[in-house]
Amino acid sequence: MVLRLDGRVLSDLLLELDGTDPRTLPGPGGQIVAPMTPDLIDAVIRWAGLLDTPQDIRPLAPSRGGTFRERPVRRVLCDRTSSGFRRRSFQANLIEASPDTSQRMETLMSLTIGSTAPDFVAATTEGPISFHEWIGDSWAVLFSHPKNFTPICTTELGYLARIKSEFDRRNVKIIGLSVDPIEAHAAWAKDIEETQGTAPNYPLIGDADFAISKAYGMLGADVSGDPSDRTAADNQTVRNVFVVGPDKKIKLVLVYPMTTGRNFDEVLRVIDSLQLTAKHKVATPVNWKQGDDVVIAGSVSNDQAKEIFGSWDEPKPYIRIVPQPSA
Repeated sequence: MVLRLDGRVLSDLLLELDGTDPRTLPGPGGQIVAPMTPDLIDAVIRWAGLLDTPQDIRPLAPSRGGTFRERPVRRVLCDRTSSGFRRRSFQANLIEASPDTSQRMETLMSLTIGSTAPDFVAATTEGPISFHEWIGDSWAVLFSHPKNFTPICTTELGYLARIKSEFDRRNVKIIGLSVDPIEAHAAWAKDIEETQGTAPNYPLIGDADFAISKAYGMLGADVSGDPSDRTAADNQTVRNVFVVGPDKKIKLVLVYPMTTGRNFDEVLRVIDSLQLTAKHKVATPVNWKQGDDVVIAGSVSNDQAKEIFGSWDEPKPYIRIVPQPSA
């Protein structure tokens, strides 16, 4: 289901009721369309109230196909203020989309931190995998490339192969993706070994049908055809790094331009932070590295903090600094 209403109100509702950043998709006539989770549906019902009379089935966005059954939401007042939530007038429609339409809209939505990483079955240089099954109880890094035999990607693949042991000792699996047939990866691997000193020692996906790139929002749903007919510039948005946790949720998304090589030392630093903060009620400050002081999480009360950490430095009440907990 989706909710269609004024964009500012939608942002208010998502932030106030669902606690997440608005994940919106432009709809017709300057309206906004957003995914409706069960919690958000309940919240809208609670705040706005729904009328029971369904409207006629009609297309919402003919260019995307599919149909929607709309249920009008009565006019309410809702506006966020410093003292809470104040209502104001707006008109919205709760829309139930046909399955084909829902699938197309989901494909167009951007993945965010906290989203479930799309599962897939793919051929790789180390054999076929099912992504979630391949991750198992580990962490994973999925990083993508617009095309084989590109200079910056060549340096990245070689460097990551040289430091793979650092990911191994953190229980992190690495997998690459390139928008080229898997048969072309072997020749590229030889170039990588020759120029960078180490061949890829992790699987590489051949995403020749663009399916995974589309599922992860790196290419549009309308992309099709022979990948050999597309240039690296055509696929320049396929330059992402996704860190996925053992729960199969996305923990980090990095997007790089083709002209800037990725910093995998930074990826390791973030993974250290993610793994630490998953185990302990702390957050890591700017430029944090292993062994540096950390900050007590804001969700921890002072009474709880005393039980967990004992004492702390407090330059401000909201900044409570403690040594890094042991692993």
